[in-house]
Amino acid sequence: MITPRVTLLQSAKAFIAKSAKVAAVIAPLAVAVLPTEAEAQVTFGPVTSTSASALLPSGGGGVTNYTASSWFTKSASPETGFAGQQFGANYIITDLPETGYGLMATIGFQASSGSSGSLATDGAHVPFAYQFSLTSSPGIANASWWIDVTLLGEGGYNTTITAASGFFDAETFSGVSDLVTTPEWGDGPSSFALSPAGYSVQLHLQFSAIAPTDSISVSMGNSEGFALGSSSLTAVPEPSTYALLVGALVMGYAAYRRRRAA
Repeated sequence: MITPRVTLLQSAKAFIAKSAKVAAVIAPLAVAVLPTEAEAQVTFGPVTSTSASALLPSGGGGVTNYTASSWFTKSASPETGFAGQQFGANYIITDLPETGYGLMATIGFQASSGSSGSLATDGAHVPFAYQFSLTSSPGIANASWWIDVTLLGEGGYNTTITAASGFFDAETFSGVSDLVTTPEWGDGPSSFALSPAGYSVQLHLQFSAIAPTDSISVSMGNSEGFALGSSSLTAVPEPSTYALLVGALVMGYAAYRRRRAA
């Protein structure tokens, strides 16, 4: 006769074996989703600072600086050949330096470390996705926007690409761009290595205002903003998310076994 102690031990062994099989299925999927440094030919490091300012049409004097109410940076969704970065911020542009036409505001994002890899100076393709919302007071008019991406290379080689542009004809703007490099120097190198800083991204706004108190709100939620090196704004789950998934499957299996035993 098998004692209850032996039966319990056998059940535990069977449970561990089945749980291991579940983990063996899930773990490769998790690894497949997360790009490794070896798989990524180009890596964009995290944003380390964000800033915003408004200035006169001439570009000189009357500068007003703003502080983000919140901002974020995180790994972007996987893309072949890239380990990208997703980032965004929320700003309110007001207390304008002047009224009238041709006012400018710029919201910038800057990395300072963590970027690596090389790109062709002519014809390299870098995926870029964006989504943000713009709302303004009634005094704001004649408004347009555009996004500039600057790739920073070693030795001072930089290239700036306009990723997208539009008018204030909606509240939410989104899209995917294919950033294509073009030579900045006539007879420059055929490729350039990214500096650790890697890149900067700027959202430019041009508009007219009736009063200095007129305002523009720029909103980028945690699943929005800009994604450099990715064509999707879907967040990459953290490794802890996969651990929770495996744990939930194990707990579900254990509950299923208890029901069967009952």
